[in-house]
Amino acid sequence: NKLTDAGFTARLNDLSCTVVLERPMDDALIKRWQLACEEDIAHVVVMPNVTKEKIDKFIEELIECREEHGRMKAKRDDSPLSKLG
Repeated sequence: NKLTDAGFTARLNDLSCTVVLERPMDDALIKRWQLACEEDIAHVVVMPNVTKEKIDKFIEELIECREEHGRMKAKRDDSPLSKLG
């Protein structure tokens, strides 16, 4: 909910710990947080050992990235981000 509350397009996969979100525009952030990306979306797996503080830091960095680099736009009408939104 914190991602969507911050204005990001995101969804938690059913019966999973995988969150799908719009791809950040900064490759350094993608690498630092080890996001799996496909076209215009990214996946992050939230394992049981991930603390609330780490999630808060991730969202803080995503917000900073969005402010500095902008938002990912859907690549096409049938792109993964279009289907996510």
